[in-house]
Amino acid sequence: MEKTDVAFPLLKGVVATTDVEVCKDVNIAVILGGYPRKKITLRKDMLSTNVFIYKAQDLALEEHAAADCKVTI
Repeated sequence: MEKTDVAFPLLKGVVATTDVEVCKDVNIAVILGGYPRKKITLRKDMLSTNVFIYKAQDLALEEHAAADCKVTI
């Protein structure tokens, strides 16, 4: 991943997981995920599918992350 390849001095680590417990007390969350668009998929269908994916991630962060957590998608 680019984050570990360039050796950012403040980056302690990168965790790629589906376990919501990992979100406990995080201060920064980078959400990488979503449903890939295929040739026959309409954009509106892809976006509506992504809503469910991001909503689940949002709920996990809301429940477990630090109150001042910054999130980027």
